[in-house]
Amino acid sequence: MMSDIPRAGTIAWYEYYAGKVIELGDHMELPEEVVNDAIELWEEAIGTSRSPLPLVVDCLYICAKLSGNRVGIKAIKRATKDLWGKSIEVLPLDRRRNERRWVWKFKDFIMSLYPDEAAWEDFTEAWQDKIVDPEYFNEE
Repeated sequence: MMSDIPRAGTIAWYEYYAGKVIELGDHMELPEEVVNDAIELWEEAIGTSRSPLPLVVDCLYICAKLSGNRVGIKAIKRATKDLWGKSIEVLPLDRRRNERRWVWKFKDFIMSLYPDEAAWEDFTEAWQDKIVDPEYFNEE
């Protein structure tokens, strides 16, 4: 399966992952505008701590939620399992960083797609200002 993925950074690679966004969006019956926004966000966020396919899943989830579509993490995980044979974790905590999710760095870009501060606050409320306790890194 991995051999089917084009070389990173090539046009074919971008098209491959854009196709994954479309495939997942279609499977979840999301509007075309949401899927297109997710592709835009994915392209913007390449290079974060997330691998390309999990980043696809994160971006589609973010755009679906902020656009007002009812999408749950469990539903996305089931959809990825159905489509690709493995469930992909949505926006997991990154214990290596103080800002535990990559989205903080892209808030301005996300807000340019969905300029609703109340929706952003609602979306991020559960994990705002939660940073890794420095003691986590201390070995005993």
